[in-house]
Amino acid sequence: MYEIKTESFEGPLSLLLALIEQEKLDITTVSLAHVADQYLSRVEALGENLSTNELADFLVVASRLLLIKSYVLLPTLADEDADSGYLEAQIKIYKVYRDAAQTIRGIIAKKRFSFSRQPFKAVSVEFSPPPKLASKELAGRLSRLIAELEKTFVKLPKKTMRHVVSIRERIEHLKTLLASVEKTGFSEFLKSAKNKSEIVISFLALLELVKQRHLFAEQEPKCDIVIQRA
Repeated sequence: MYEIKTESFEGPLSLLLALIEQEKLDITTVSLAHVADQYLSRVEALGENLSTNELADFLVVASRLLLIKSYVLLPTLADEDADSGYLEAQIKIYKVYRDAAQTIRGIIAKKRFSFSRQPFKAVSVEFSPPPKLASKELAGRLSRLIAELEKTFVKLPKKTMRHVVSIRERIEHLKTLLASVEKTGFSEFLKSAKNKSEIVISFLALLELVKQRHLFAEQEPKCDIVIQRA
């Protein structure tokens, strides 16, 4: 897997995830924005030569790192989550697939596989109704068959599409909020969030504006995050 280099870690991205999972490395000391910038530079350099497998591995690991950091910086999200073992289960599933891929890669490298025999030629199937069957009678039988089949259909309940706020919308909302005041608390910004998804998106919007140096954010231990215009 692609290797990254930060102030607190240097090595494969999968190793970074393993160290954080085993609590051997504090994720708050790792700049995920710096990790993303490094990989975007690699994507731009390789262009069409970039492996889709490498890109998929990066997206999987990066998304888990982002979720872990969100839980660490916003503990209330973890408290409200009904399934507290969801993240751990997802990481274990990822490791199972990663280990299986490595095993298969080793088998292929040793040429320890075989090929199946060629499939048999397909047998042509023709519709051969009785010679004396009239077209009206055939149409009637088909109509009765369709009517019987419709009785077995399971009608799915109707669902309505729910609008999901975008990170751009939360960025504009935060800019508007800071246009009227010099600084504010992150909790004040979260008052406009309607659910947990919007809370996470609001946090990502804050990180993006900090990265672009549009504002400063500072947090004291066990205190609210103070947001101030740059």
